[in-house]
Amino acid sequence: MYARTGSLFEKHFKRIRIHDENYLRHLIVYTHLNPKHHLNIDFETYEFSSYSYYLSTKSTIIEKDYILEIFDDLENFVFVHKSRNGFLTTKFTFE
Repeated sequence: MYARTGSLFEKHFKRIRIHDENYLRHLIVYTHLNPKHHLNIDFETYEFSSYSYYLSTKSTIIEKDYILEIFDDLENFVFVHKSRNGFLTTKFTFE
């Protein structure tokens, strides 16, 4: 009647069980880089992202140790994010 949309009026998003740490790693990077990909905002300083919490020494409810472990360490966590970010900022042209 009022042309409203959203989860209250429509079906919820599809949930997929994560069975593989490689897929989990991919999803974490994908989620952290969404501000860059969709809004062209620096993902490292985006205030609504958990990325900065992984770099922080402050205690949080985030399972930092487990996530950093699947990236091997904090250094590799940062490296993977920056590498993928570099891919997003590269402009491809066809000649």
